[in-house]
Amino acid sequence: MHRFTLLLAIGLYLVSCFGVSATPLLTNAQRLARGLPLAKPKGFVTRIVNGATRTIPDKKKGRVISRWKDAEPSPSTPVKCKSYIVVTPCNATTPSGTTYYVSQDLSNGLYHLTSDPSQALVVSTPSGELFGLQPVNNPDPSYPWFGFFIASDGVSNGDLAAGSPDYVQLGAIKTETDRYSIPERVGNSHVNPDRGSETDIWSLRSNNVLKPSWVNWSGARAKNTVIFFSQSGNFFGLTSDLKAYNAAEGTQTGYAVTFTIVST
Repeated sequence: MHRFTLLLAIGLYLVSCFGVSATPLLTNAQRLARGLPLAKPKGFVTRIVNGATRTIPDKKKGRVISRWKDAEPSPSTPVKCKSYIVVTPCNATTPSGTTYYVSQDLSNGLYHLTSDPSQALVVSTPSGELFGLQPVNNPDPSYPWFGFFIASDGVSNGDLAAGSPDYVQLGAIKTETDRYSIPERVGNSHVNPDRGSETDIWSLRSNNVLKPSWVNWSGARAKNTVIFFSQSGNFFGLTSDLKAYNAAEGTQTGYAVTFTIVST
């Protein structure tokens, strides 16, 4: 009897000191009857996939939503500054001593090259990894996003790889696409109907170099991508093999360039 009394006293002491409750767990029906919120389901997590909130089984080991990374929209990041996108050729194709910019001109639905800063495109540049860019002086507000899309010819298919002439073009996109997502048919300023576009692909690297990360149809990120400018075609493109692209295109050959963010 004394042992039972002692154990009971110890139990009451623990409850008073550590807040241990003897109340059993309530079912959701009991919680609703008492005006309490529903308990969160165990073994599930909430993720945003392709713009939609989904509750999915939480398989902590080996859980994959996409082949590259969980598909989530880019986080809201503070605006760093309003900037030009300076274009630097990787060879001597253009005159030395001249500064070139991505142009505000969106004729034919494609961005072009200019040496006139008053005609340069201005963007609000977030910091961080994989964000979307929206031009401040966008000539067509119905296409507010700056990104790449699959071109209309037979060479461009959206699967950039070494040894392949495949490429995508730079233009204006109608709707923001998720980070890490494969090309989405959301509408662009040049190809109708849209064959696939991507917006949240930009990252700032050292020396404010602006680098795109295109995702192929397989869900894998394209490797060793190079931005190029085609003088005869008057457009910017992205490819993983510029030599193969030039051999396939013939009249619309391009030269490699670097995009750098420079404050206005």
